[in-house]
Amino acid sequence: MLKKTRLFFTALFFTALCAFSANANVIITGTRVIYPAGQKNVIVKLENNDDSAALVQAWIDNG
Repeated sequence: MLKKTRLFFTALFFTALCAFSANANVIITGTRVIYPAGQKNVIVKLENNDDSAALVQAWIDNG
């Protein structure tokens, strides 16, 4: 039982370390995107504040 508990907390610790390694180099200007019903597109400005390149993935859902 002690071995399983120790293994669980070790795995939890390393998972937490990975979760805190996120960077906020790419910033969206604004807090939301308003998409008018009559328009076919909308422009969203993203800004990269770091010297290295960044990859951004975006999607639209019905939720």
